[in-house]
Amino acid sequence: MTNKKNIEEILGVGMGVYVLLDTTVPSIEVNTLSPTHKVVKLHESYVVLKDLKTDEDTYLFNFDVNYLAPNYSENHHYHTHKVRLKLLEISNKALEEYRAKVKDNVDVTEDVARRKLTRNVICGVKQPRNLLQESKGNTAYRYGNLFIVVGDKNGTDVITVIENGRSREYYEKDHDLYVELSKALNIPAKHYTKPVECVKVEEVSEPTGFMQKIYNFFKK
Repeated sequence: MTNKKNIEEILGVGMGVYVLLDTTVPSIEVNTLSPTHKVVKLHESYVVLKDLKTDEDTYLFNFDVNYLAPNYSENHHYHTHKVRLKLLEISNKALEEYRAKVKDNVDVTEDVARRKLTRNVICGVKQPRNLLQESKGNTAYRYGNLFIVVGDKNGTDVITVIENGRSREYYEKDHDLYVELSKALNIPAKHYTKPVECVKVEEVSEPTGFMQKIYNFFKK
């Protein structure tokens, strides 16, 4: 039996779960007596778990959630919920816009464009519906200066509009998620940047001599 609830309704932040990570598709078991991980972040496309022993975070993009029966008998579950990372489709018009308007994408293939934009949508911020050019069946996302519209076309999520430079509003990008998604989606290394370490700038006091004060005055 397949559970039709979304992942946010099934798992809660802070919930203790047992995780089997040594398989092709990891399995998360809930209602366990001895949890090994804690849920620290949820999204419809992924989950972040913290190991209760090592305190390390693990990003899962493809996994099954199994509900154990009340007696916790082995291999006996109520049902399984599957979470899979799916690539967005892209319209020809949106692909042309992406190649023409977004830096370093003039020669990008359709396959790589879909992978990059799928990552950008997941890392982006969902926008209020009044910003949509066509509100019916569409969802808009902002990723940096990119405005991306995803529409439902016969049950398939398709990127229909890409605009660059629409918004200058700042938001904090989750660099860990960005890097982990780039790996999970097999995006070529030249198409993603790793987070730059912050460099501490030492504060230098200005010289206080008479000539230096005159220089500082005219420098302003």
